[in-house]
Amino acid sequence: MTTDVAVRVHPKARRNHVEWGENGLKIWVTAPPDSGQANAAVMDLLAKRLRCAKSSVEIVRGHASRDKVVRFTGFTVEDIQAKLSSLAE
Repeated sequence: MTTDVAVRVHPKARRNHVEWGENGLKIWVTAPPDSGQANAAVMDLLAKRLRCAKSSVEIVRGHASRDKVVRFTGFTVEDIQAKLSSLAE
């Protein structure tokens, strides 16, 4: 089972943060958008927050853009929302 989710990335942020917005995920990473550093930080952060293997998180579209599509293997949208909201509480 795979799930594709729209993601808006904000590189060079003050801190790493993930929240579920109206149009998908919003992610702030401290890494700069140079040489794929922000993309790697996004995948690492999502894998850490969802407590899954890094291979379960993949950017499938938007490698050079702030607007991306991320594919999650083994998760439904509800699973992702539940895990991220439980971290916020």
